[in-house]
Amino acid sequence: MANITDPQIIYKIVLQHLQGDKKESVCKQYDINEGQLDLWMNQFQSTGWRVFSHDFMRPQVTVREEPKEKGSEEVFLRRVKKMHGGHHGGSWKVAYADFVTAMMAFFLLMWLVNAVPQETKAALSEYFEDPEKFMAAGGSQEARAKAVLTPQTEGVLVKDAILGNAAPVKGDPNIKMMSKARISALAENIRKDVREKFEDLSGQLMMEPVADGLKIQMVDNTNFALFDPGGHRLNAKGMEMVRMLAENLKGMSNKIAIEGHTDSSAYKGESSRNWDLSVLRALEAKKAFEKFGVDISQFARVVGFADNQLFNPSDPRDPMNRRISIVVLE
Repeated sequence: MANITDPQIIYKIVLQHLQGDKKESVCKQYDINEGQLDLWMNQFQSTGWRVFSHDFMRPQVTVREEPKEKGSEEVFLRRVKKMHGGHHGGSWKVAYADFVTAMMAFFLLMWLVNAVPQETKAALSEYFEDPEKFMAAGGSQEARAKAVLTPQTEGVLVKDAILGNAAPVKGDPNIKMMSKARISALAENIRKDVREKFEDLSGQLMMEPVADGLKIQMVDNTNFALFDPGGHRLNAKGMEMVRMLAENLKGMSNKIAIEGHTDSSAYKGESSRNWDLSVLRALEAKKAFEKFGVDISQFARVVGFADNQLFNPSDPRDPMNRRISIVVLE
């Protein structure tokens, strides 16, 4: 009976039996009794071989069998430790989700840019070129007007209407943006006509860019008046100035607002006379523009402000406060 104490040999015997060799053949091969083999099997199953040696926990173990006969081969046992790929978590999903979100936002932006009307793009361009002009249009000159006239309500006085700065009627499809170049060209053409036809009255026609577009003002002075004193009919000089302006304004796609203004002269027994007079003068100017070729569809509104927006606030009775303003709306 062999006395085997080498853990490697014992491990080989147990492993050989576990792999299918019969107990009798294993015991006969190594000259051991079945009781000894059963003991080793129980120890192996209960302790995972730790009872014999910790060396068998290594990834690779080589066991050499003592050759019993001449020419026998060496037997090697290799324990392979399976390796798994590193756990990289779900970070790639976060990166992929960010990429998909960015692409969705990009294509949504492209679609929105393509869907914006050309007029809106032009307005945005105008805003970023000169934002102060748009900020100035916040309603700092709010005034109360007693009468408002439009082409649809001509001849009807509407009392106590509140007006702010002249602005295009929202939603009107005929209102289009006028570029700075077009405004500049219009102003230059009018200045040229004034120099050629009204050189002696050049001080009575003033132009300035405003938040709404271009404001053209025909003003009175001590030597010149558009209307007869206290009346609302344009005189000959006033009609000639309107004719010249109409030649430049007719056919344009831009809307036109006409505003009537008076000085602070009081009329005995008629407290609302300046209101009525400013409205009637604005309406008279509108009729004259129509007569000289400006289509009625070009008018956005006709309003009267009485003496609420004085040209010269320091002198309420200054003749220059009596004027007609034409605003070419952008």
